[in-house]
Amino acid sequence: MKKLLSLALIFLLSLASCSANPNVTTTPTPDPLYQKSQPFGTVPREFLKITSDNTFNDGVAFSDRVLKYTEDENSYTVVAYDLYGKVLSSTTIDKLSNRDITALTATSDGGFLVTVGFRESYLVSVGKWASELGVSSKIIKCNQNGDIIWERELEDLEDGTLEYCIEKDGSYYFFGEIQTPETKVTGVYSPTDIHILKLDSQGKTVESKLIGGSDYDTLYYAQDSQNGFTLYTRSQSKNGNSFSIDTLTIELSADLEELSKENTEAIVYPTYLGVIGGKAVSTADVENMFDDTIGHPELIIDYGDFYLMVSDNPTDIYNKLPLSMSSLLFYWETVYSAYDKDGKLIWRTAVDSTPDYDQLNGQLGNLPIVAIE
Repeated sequence: MKKLLSLALIFLLSLASCSANPNVTTTPTPDPLYQKSQPFGTVPREFLKITSDNTFNDGVAFSDRVLKYTEDENSYTVVAYDLYGKVLSSTTIDKLSNRDITALTATSDGGFLVTVGFRESYLVSVGKWASELGVSSKIIKCNQNGDIIWERELEDLEDGTLEYCIEKDGSYYFFGEIQTPETKVTGVYSPTDIHILKLDSQGKTVESKLIGGSDYDTLYYAQDSQNGFTLYTRSQSKNGNSFSIDTLTIELSADLEELSKENTEAIVYPTYLGVIGGKAVSTADVENMFDDTIGHPELIIDYGDFYLMVSDNPTDIYNKLPLSMSSLLFYWETVYSAYDKDGKLIWRTAVDSTPDYDQLNGQLGNLPIVAIE
């Protein structure tokens, strides 16, 4: 799902549909912008199964574990692996309509947190908004065996409100954005504030805080810091018929008090990758750390004497597209690259991870297909 949504490029379908027979499939010419990775070195025996099974694809890395989830029509299954692909624990969560897993977080007690956020949408079958039916977000705490030890229902908090979770000093902090309470209208997009929720180890609310001041305050990333937390945000205020936009880096104390606010000219949208040397790192932290990188880094694992980077790499454009979709789709590979402590490549291998687009087309029904040449 991540490959379908987060890295798709906007495409003007009208350009293709006006020149192509909608019932014809063509063989695309490989695009030089999208190239497969080349194997390098020798993959150690202990990583052969991880790479061949693509175990860490779409995972979330921590200092001693990797968490990932799979889903079917009725449930989510969350699995915790050790750093060599051995299953440590798992749990199954019932899937409800208008809910998605928004965060997986390994906890210091050996367990993990699963954050399930609800998506506001209009349910035509009942003629009501999801929130009007009592649909709420949920935080689930599991122990090291995968057993659920507590659950916390959170009303009026949509999935974007619970996008990032950080454990710090025995408490759980959730960061995201929320529709500004004073102007919220059900089913209508309204101004947003940055929202922070602090829970104790048993899931009880310790503090809830809003950070705002502009018409639209958006959070792009939250990370742990020495003094507390660092937030990467964008502030957008309406000025007549136009908007003024500021890209801000906000430093908070562990008590969620604002320490500093810096207006940065460059737009920085980092994403979490893993833990190096006991510190959480993002794409911004490792931008110049490794030689010969390829694709889009998804996670990094620190093994002490070397690093493993798992990346998503688009290799070509998928040449059939339902007219109902407005994004390009790609063929993908998951690339496993090991680097020494100086950032030099040790070994690399890749496995095809292209979603089943033909099945997706079938799920969408008998729709016209655009042939992309």
